[in-house]
Formats: sequence, structure tokens, C-alpha cells
Amino acid sequence: MGGDRSPVAPLPRRGVRVALLLALLVAGLSASVLVELGGSTPRGGSGAVEVASDVSAELSQAAATAPPRVPADGMPPAVSSAGGGDGGDDPGGSAEMHFALGRDLARRNVADAPGASKQGLEQARAEFAAALRLGYGDRAAAQRLLAQTYASLAHDWASTSEEKRLYDQGQREARREVVALSPADADARYEYAVLLEDRRLRIEELGEAIRRAPRDPRPRRALGEDLLEEGEPEEGARQLVEAAELFDREQLELHGPTIRHLLRYHGREQEEERVREWMEKVGL
Repeated sequence: MGGDRSPVAPLPRRGVRVALLLALLVAGLSASVLVELGGSTPRGGSGAVEVASDVSAELSQAAATAPPRVPADGMPPAVSSAGGGDGGDDPGGSAEMHFALGRDLARRNVADAPGASKQGLEQARAEFAAALRLGYGDRAAAQRLLAQTYASLAHDWASTSEEKRLYDQGQREARREVVALSPADADARYEYAVLLEDRRLRIEELGEAIRRAPRDPRPRRALGEDLLEEGEPEEGARQLVEAAELFDREQLELHGPTIRHLLRYHGREQEEERVREWMEKVGL
């Protein structure tokens, strides 16, 4: 018989947002914090590509096909753990909800994932910023994922040099916060050090990373090059030789030729010969 129907009020935008966040949590977003591998000096050496490639590989491990939520505005500014940034376009939801949504968006929008977009990573960045501003418990984990998101944006999506500079700045600030929150984390210190533009500060941070993880060849590789360029050839050459001897065979195949070139260029033929002999010993 029909009759008049009562109009159905649309669900408020904030309600949709909270419902989406709850759905994501109920669906079981349980992945652990991504651990970055590799890295390099910020002078355009082979490791700079390594860092960006590792970031993409980490995010792509959990990439999904669902389309990202696209923000209405443009690129947000860099943020630190003290707050800042827009933190999403809706203040609703807990810190845990924002973190979970940011983590999901970051995975779904790695460059080679189906349906990936720059806007999706921008929204992931905003969600991590909101989680930090609202007091997310594991601040170091949130800052690591924020740094990885900035790195992916800089490597895969930056369309201008200025945009890349802003993304690099955001990554540097996030990694600095990780070091402040986890000062004993040698990986975090190395990842922060290679982003520093001031060579003397970079040398200091790399030295601290070596002190905390003496068997890690990566900071030795970066420190050796910096010391050679800073006019400290003996110590620089020593660090490069030790790095070569600590790399596994696959890493040595990648870094060995560059190490030998650096040693030759700076007149350290004796150390270059030592690296050559080591490479032959391991079958390279």
C-alpha cells in the first residue's frame, strides 16, 4: 500500500570514518613494524638507491589491492613526533585507529602495488601524524613507518626537486625522532646518519652506529668514504677495508668495486690491493 516513507538520514562523515577504522581493526590488521635494510651516503652513491629500493620492498611485502582513500588537499608539510601536519581530514578516532589505517594505506600504495597512488601514501603520512599527535604508544614504530612512507614518496612519487626535498626533510626528521626514542638502536642511527647533509655530523653519527654495532659493514662503508673526502685517508681507508671484509659475498659483489675505486682515487693502493685479494678469496 505504499504510504509515506520516512527519509533516511545520511550517515555523518565522521561516522563513516570511525566505521571504516573499526572495520579495519576488526579485520585483523596485525602486521609487525617493517624493518629497513640497507642504506648509503646522501651523495648519490650506490646505497642511496639501496635505501629507496629496500623501502619499496618492505612496503610491497604486504601490498593489497583495495583502492586508497584520496585526500582533498595537496602535499602536507613534514611533521615530527611533537605533532604537526594535518593528521587526516577528520579528528575522530583513536591513535591506534589512525596508526592501523596509516599502516594499511602505506602497504597498499607501495609503487608497484595494483592501484597504488601518491595520494594514498600522502594519506598514510597524515594518519601516522595523527596517531603521533594523539599519543600512540609505540612512537618509535610510528616514526619508522612515517620515515619509510616519506622515503617511498621521495623515491617513487616526487615530481619536482622541491617536492623531493620536502619528502627527504620529512624522512630525516622522522628518523631523528626514532634515534631520540631508541638511542641504542644502531640501525636507526645509521639510517638517520646517511640522511644528514653536514658531513661532520654524519661522521659523528656513523661512528656512534659503529660503536653500537661493530660487525655491521654499512656504517663503516659510509664512514670510510666520508673520512677520505674529509682528508683523513688512513682512517678512511681502514674503515673501507674492514667494511669489505665484513660484507657477505652478495653485498661485496655490489660494494667491492666502488670501494676499490675510492681507495685508488685517494691514492691508497695498498688497501685497494688488500680488498682485491679479499674479493678473489671469496670468488669474486
